[in-house]
Amino acid sequence: MISGGTMQAESDQLNRGMADLQQLIKQKKLLQARQLDDELLRRWPTAPPLLMLSARLYQILGDFDQMLDLALRAEAIDPKNLSITFLVLEYRIYCGQFEKVLKTLKKLQSRIGEDANAWRQISQLYTSCGKHQEAVETIERAYNIAEQDTNLLFNYGSSLIAVGRMDEAEQCLEKLIQLSPHDYPAYMNRASLRKQTEQSNHIEELRKILTQPFKHHGGEAQICYALGKEYEDLQRSEEAFSHYQRGAANRRNLLSYRVEADIQVMDRIIELFDDTLLSTTQADFSSLGPIFVMGLPRSGTTLVDRILASHANIESLGEINDFALALVRTARAGTDKHKILEAAPNMDLKLLGERYRESTKGRGCAAQFLVDKTPLNYLYLGLIHLSLPMARIIYVRRNAMDVCFAMYKTLFLMGYPFSYSFEDLAQYYAAFDRLMKHWHRVLPDRFLTVDYENLVAEQEQVSRQILDYSGLDWDANCLDFHTNQSASATASAAQVRQPIYRSSLDRWKLYETQLEPLRTQLLELGVSL
Repeated sequence: MISGGTMQAESDQLNRGMADLQQLIKQKKLLQARQLDDELLRRWPTAPPLLMLSARLYQILGDFDQMLDLALRAEAIDPKNLSITFLVLEYRIYCGQFEKVLKTLKKLQSRIGEDANAWRQISQLYTSCGKHQEAVETIERAYNIAEQDTNLLFNYGSSLIAVGRMDEAEQCLEKLIQLSPHDYPAYMNRASLRKQTEQSNHIEELRKILTQPFKHHGGEAQICYALGKEYEDLQRSEEAFSHYQRGAANRRNLLSYRVEADIQVMDRIIELFDDTLLSTTQADFSSLGPIFVMGLPRSGTTLVDRILASHANIESLGEINDFALALVRTARAGTDKHKILEAAPNMDLKLLGERYRESTKGRGCAAQFLVDKTPLNYLYLGLIHLSLPMARIIYVRRNAMDVCFAMYKTLFLMGYPFSYSFEDLAQYYAAFDRLMKHWHRVLPDRFLTVDYENLVAEQEQVSRQILDYSGLDWDANCLDFHTNQSASATASAAQVRQPIYRSSLDRWKLYETQLEPLRTQLLELGVSL
């Protein structure tokens, strides 16, 4: 018989070991962390808290299969623990197991009762699966239980935006701002919902907030971008730009980003993915394949995606991480971008393609063609060609000054840290331009380039070209993409519900004086304008 004192001593030793492991993970001493983790698991192989901490370590190490295996062991020991169940579902997403995630979420809904936080987590998981209608329905359940919960209100507003319920989203965000005036992202979301007018705007309210101390890091950027957007709607360009500039500087100061790291990755891609490597696989359109739409953010990728998704035989998956996650799993080189890149040419490319297809298939879309509209897939264009020879690839290109300014004046929820300073923007764009020219040279005729300006000027002609390249017959619904009721969770969620408009062409010229330093830097880096 084990005495109470012995049990307590064992528990104390386990807790100390876990604390040491957490400290090593925090310090990024991953080799030492893995060694300690192995020792702890040998001694306590059935302790759910340790198993979940170990799963977190393997997530950081990029070994997603081991991560999921550890979490599943914890769940088997403690099946009623919702916290573990939700993490298991998150880890299944990392492994592309969407079908299992969706089935589990459906079952969970019958057992969680009036637990608002559980409904919120289910909604977030539905969002991660690209199921925005289910996400809004489940967050509504949470909202009906806890209407005053400000954490729920922001998620509810975001879900309403994704499914196009803009008026309700605005009401939701107004309520959130009343309950929590320091919830700064709510102001930015509210400003993006519609075009502000002289009769209806929030400029004075936002200006007042700027005079007060901010209670959260990044709050100043949120308010500045909201003000910039509202001033721009009112055609007050000087005031708009000054607030974009202030907001961008604030956001940049909070980042530890170095553009040189991204440039090194793109230049190394050019070196590795040469004619010899890429010629080992030829495009094969004899069978159906996914359609990739890629390009810089704010270049028009969402517009092309909506045009495609308006076709009777096409469904959009939106912006997903499936290819990048399948790449991490297959490369088995951790999560360091450079190590993954070096491993990429020698990995099992057939397995990479199979994992990507399994992942997207599990999302439960029934359409003949699926669209993956993830802008940064231009980094993986060579790997997509090699692992998915049946894929159609559409690259959306936009005037350099317009796309750089469009990125600069957008406060992204995640990603694109290069967009908050002219110097970073210019250097990143120049490296991106080199990379796309390389893809054009080594993969001629492998992908379709769509110029945003041509699409806006000749909507039907370019739309027909896009569908023809994708292997589809013409569908007149593609001209009425703005009436498409499917969800959109991008920064363009409001714009894509409007017909094509030309006011975005050469928009940078409204700010020509302020943007001259950016233009000069681009020219000095050899970018053609």
